[in-house]
Amino acid sequence: MPSAGVLDQTCFIAERAARPTGSSMRASSASMDRGFCPSCLGRRMCDTAAHLVDCVLPDVPVRQWVLSLPPRLRMLCAFRPEAQSLVLRAYLRALFAYYRRRARAAGWRAGRCGAVTVIQRFDSACRLDVHFHSIVLDGV
Repeated sequence: MPSAGVLDQTCFIAERAARPTGSSMRASSASMDRGFCPSCLGRRMCDTAAHLVDCVLPDVPVRQWVLSLPPRLRMLCAFRPEAQSLVLRAYLRALFAYYRRRARAAGWRAGRCGAVTVIQRFDSACRLDVHFHSIVLDGV
């Protein structure tokens, strides 16, 4: 039985009727009804998390922060990438300032912050909902 997420096992050849060359393309049958394959997305998410843990993040405690936006700003960020960049920059600047204030209060004068942010464009009901998931090193 074919397994979802493995293109070689779940694909079919779709003929392009519009092209006179008769070229073909591969498409996953698991994705045909939804437009995306949950198995493929789940595997990509796990692979990305494993890469972050193994190769990117140092072996220190981390904390997840999520920034949800008000509806008008959410729509602006959804259709204007420059607005999305400005909001993300302001969010991380405020978050890092919080960590630096805590470090100064604990007696640390110099320190650097680090974060990895994933921009999620949809909520669990597939509605357009731009929000930011940040993995932040817990401390400076």
